[in-house]
Amino acid sequence: RIESLSVQRDRLAETLMESTARLRPDVRDLNALAAAPLPDEATIMRHRDRLAALDGELRDVGKTLAQVEAELAELVQQRLALENGAEIVTREDIAAARNARDAALADLRRGGAAPDLERQVGAADDLADRALTDADRVSRHMSLRLRTQELQATQERAALQHEALTVQHAAEKDEYRALFAECGVAPLAPEAMLEWRREVERLLKERIRLQALEDEREALKRREGALRSVLEDMAA
Repeated sequence: RIESLSVQRDRLAETLMESTARLRPDVRDLNALAAAPLPDEATIMRHRDRLAALDGELRDVGKTLAQVEAELAELVQQRLALENGAEIVTREDIAAARNARDAALADLRRGGAAPDLERQVGAADDLADRALTDADRVSRHMSLRLRTQELQATQERAALQHEALTVQHAAEKDEYRALFAECGVAPLAPEAMLEWRREVERLLKERIRLQALEDEREALKRREGALRSVLEDMAA
């Protein structure tokens, strides 16, 4: 019986050693790992789901940023094509010219000098005439400017969201790695660590079985020794 237990023990110990050596990430000491706190599968799954959700959000925001950047680049080309070397009259240009004209007229009414009044009136009228003559091009140019402003606002919001998600993702990864810090393991991706955790659990059970075989073998050896001692005393 002792010899049979020894054979079982040796085979199990060899199998256990080989299986432990195949673990990835590596486990140098299964006995030390048995004494260390290990995260359960539910905890690993919870972190897996959080990381997957953050990865998905980051991908979505990244796609939005890429799409916005591409559309902004296209709008730049469209605006350049519209301008085609000729200045586009904008509402702001007309408003500025009219304000300058009105200020000169107000000075004249108050008895002041307005040497540039004629030029300013002409400039305001010229801008208004050009805007009417080129109304379609001006309208299209304005639409492109407004769309550009909308996209720039979207880009700014998406960039801030991407930055916040990146910080959150890094914190979640740190928390995930910390689950394995006390057992001295550098974890792989959560899905791989679920398989690793299941295999570790199986090996820990095999370790208990090995210890039980060793205990049984030692107990039999002690009984055999005690019996031999009795028989020797009887034979004396």
